[in-house]
Amino acid sequence: MFCKKSRKSGFTFVEMLMSTAMSVVLAIVLYVMLSNGIKVWQLVTRDSPQIDVNLFFERITEELQNGFAFSDQALTGGETEFTFSTVLKSGPGWEDYFESVAGRVSYSYDEQEKTLHRKEVDYQRLFSKHKPIARQLLEEVQSFSLQYYFYDQEKETFFWSSIWPPLELESMQTVFPLAVKIKLAFVDNKTIEQRIKTINIPAGGILN
Repeated sequence: MFCKKSRKSGFTFVEMLMSTAMSVVLAIVLYVMLSNGIKVWQLVTRDSPQIDVNLFFERITEELQNGFAFSDQALTGGETEFTFSTVLKSGPGWEDYFESVAGRVSYSYDEQEKTLHRKEVDYQRLFSKHKPIARQLLEEVQSFSLQYYFYDQEKETFFWSSIWPPLELESMQTVFPLAVKIKLAFVDNKTIEQRIKTINIPAGGILN
């Protein structure tokens, strides 16, 4: 009698190699997807100085362009701080404003703490002797400087000044400069970024 030889069930060596290779490829794909997902999550959840700086420039541009002279008070400032009258939007937070009011706002840079601060008070609260609303806007600010652009009628030329009003305009009734240049350096992801923005002011000039 002849006996049939039964084939042993199982994986061949080639099949095992193919299975192992597919497992390695799948593991690599999963690792890359997980790594990219973690990076995206970190970017979304971490505080971004870039976003804060963009909000700062957006807000201060709007306030300067809405500036106006009130009771001989328009804008006074130096190299690292300035104060001016403008249209404020009342409300407890940065973005949840709901009403426009006349008021006064000031920005100042603390060189020791490396922080930028903002204070505001509407004129109704100011006359009622309420304290200004103060807030820290930015941190890890490496440098902050202001310059004021104006036209000297006697010399018939334009100048940048580190103070406002400049000495050249002491004898004239000044309101706002023609423009304000803001230089800001801040730390973002362990690198120093620098922003320079010149803001034109519609109310800028001299009252005759």
